[in-house]
Amino acid sequence: MNRSTPKNAGLFPLFLAAQLVAGHNGHSSEPPTPPGSLPIRPPALVVVHIFLQLLTWGFLLPIGVILGLARSRLHAPVQAIAGLLLSLPATTLPHLAARHPYPPTLHATLGSALFLLLLAQIIQGLFLKSHRLEPSTFRSTIQLTHSIIGKSFFLLSWIQILLGVVASLSFCYGDHLGQCIAHMIMGSAFVGYGVVMLSMLEFGRPWLRFRKISQEYLDCCVITAWGVVNTFTEHGVFFSAGPHWSHKDLQHTFLGVIWASAGGLGIYLSRGGRRSVISGLVIIITGWAFQSHQQSLELSTRVHGAFGVTLMAAGLVKIITVVRHSSSVPNAQPEPGLDALDHLTPLLLTISGVMFMSATEEQLILISRIGVDHATYVLGQVSIGCLLYLYINLLIHFYRRFTSAKSSILDPAHAQLVGGPVSHKQASLDGQYERLSMENLLSRQLERPHRESSSSSFDDNDDHM
Repeated sequence: MNRSTPKNAGLFPLFLAAQLVAGHNGHSSEPPTPPGSLPIRPPALVVVHIFLQLLTWGFLLPIGVILGLARSRLHAPVQAIAGLLLSLPATTLPHLAARHPYPPTLHATLGSALFLLLLAQIIQGLFLKSHRLEPSTFRSTIQLTHSIIGKSFFLLSWIQILLGVVASLSFCYGDHLGQCIAHMIMGSAFVGYGVVMLSMLEFGRPWLRFRKISQEYLDCCVITAWGVVNTFTEHGVFFSAGPHWSHKDLQHTFLGVIWASAGGLGIYLSRGGRRSVISGLVIIITGWAFQSHQQSLELSTRVHGAFGVTLMAAGLVKIITVVRHSSSVPNAQPEPGLDALDHLTPLLLTISGVMFMSATEEQLILISRIGVDHATYVLGQVSIGCLLYLYINLLIHFYRRFTSAKSSILDPAHAQLVGGPVSHKQASLDGQYERLSMENLLSRQLERPHRESSSSSFDDNDDHM
């Protein structure tokens, strides 16, 4: 996942994935347990499956992709361990569990497809390693495919883990499917917004400066597009659900209207690299609207209220940050680290996204039946959001650590300090990858604005697989 360019548009595949959930005929519309019952207790083999798959898709594979982007030799071992030693047995375990109580779901179908995709990724890596010195059109095609598949693992892992949580709790069946999809999409969008914002703060400032656009301009473009889609799909596609409008239909549709309207205003005000507070204002208005939503359960109303307050805080900090960094165009050189205020907005967005995904009707009915109050539940979701944000920062730290180590090896002056020059073979081999790092790829784009870069972050996987 190249973090030097904006990836806001990457949030929209979540919508497509949700449509697959809704339309997949393997996901039964009837709940596997009577309505109102507690979730199914998973068999021991399924518990092992959950642990191994979380370790594989939640930790090792994202770290392996980061190592690939950083051109580290640890990339190949990590991917092999994740793909062959962990994912293979984890994928087969649920099928070995006799009479496991789960019906066919999209999670199971997508899991098999993802394992085949991971296997294809490993085979491509082995091919690239064994044919490193044979440039050809076929090899270039394999490089591109390997790059796209590798970067897609971030999004695919997130979707599969969410589907796994839903399947393990036996949620999102029947009449609950629509609102469950809405919560998962919107919550994931806020988490993705936080990840993109943090990535742009870490890597995207030179790109923004060169293009003479601001982060708020990109924010408002996505807000506008999302608002248009929401306006014309909330009450059916182009209001096809009929003449009767519920209060929730009206609330959600007019949220789309305000996003499209304010987003268009923000695009105009932030043109030419200007900073704008409109995106922060839209976040505040959205938080206020959700905080005012009346729910059927008091617990649900309080949880939605906490979500709205968190979102309003994120918007307020966003506005303060924009006013504080008053320059029209971002600084030419990225700062070595972000200050506390820079981290606060993406952190609050991540927390709010986790809270909204955890506020579905069935989840809150279950929490209410167990006897957990809203404060305890909200504290738990805030904890999960903080851990998720910590993990995202660790991935960024790993990338910077490995790229700086690689740069140090390639630096002759540094080599003399640590014990001698780099060998000709090592310098030649590492030089093949130097052009593929995020910083160098971005630098070449800034120096040659009219030439399109044809390289990929996973090109020439000589040292990887």
